[in-house]
Amino acid sequence: MDADEAEPALATFEKSDLAKRYPTIAQSWRRTRNEVIPFLDYPPEVRRVIYTTNSIEALNAKVRRACPNSQPLPK
Repeated sequence: MDADEAEPALATFEKSDLAKRYPTIAQSWRRTRNEVIPFLDYPPEVRRVIYTTNSIEALNAKVRRACPNSQPLPK
């Protein structure tokens, strides 16, 4: 999907049964669309790398939160 297809797709989603069950999805997308739309201009190959990087960063953040004061094991 590219930026030109995003708005009609969101409008279609907003009319669907899924939107009635999960109204915060469309609201969130509308609220953050100025940040999301430029992302859609990247080719799919680049988006895949960005998704992967975001997933790795999220995992690293969880590890840091789980081990905030961890010290190396003593010898």
